[in-house]
Amino acid sequence: VDTPAAANVRAWLSAGTTMLPPEALDDKVIFSSEMSTLRGASAYSAAATRWDADAAALLKPYRTSVSRLVPLDGQRVAVRWRAAWDPASLAWAPPLARLLGWEIERFDLDPEVVSNFRWMAIFELFAAALRTRVLRLPAASVEGRGGYCLE
Repeated sequence: VDTPAAANVRAWLSAGTTMLPPEALDDKVIFSSEMSTLRGASAYSAAATRWDADAAALLKPYRTSVSRLVPLDGQRVAVRWRAAWDPASLAWAPPLARLLGWEIERFDLDPEVVSNFRWMAIFELFAAALRTRVLRLPAASVEGRGGYCLE
């Protein structure tokens, strides 16, 4: 069952960000993480703007999405989010795929599997792309959880 708080958070986060927009903030807002605590709407907005700009500049192309949003009660909402980007070592691949008219399919690497570089794997990657016109590339990503309490 959706609550007004969940509907508001869903609308705010539908713009492809995991940070709340300034119009959603009260001056009593508190943001806390393992790294810092921010108090007040202006401190939160300044930090969120800086974080978003830094991520967009360093991690290209930087994409965020909400994978799950669950109302916990009338005021609290839990959110699971994901940020993804292309590894810098593969920056050459998307332009090549576009040049050849191939689609790009991104996939997550299994963090439990340790792999070694093999030329055969590169050959198989391009052989499959030639056959299917789809170049499968690993995505770099991080997932996280957040909680929002609207009063």
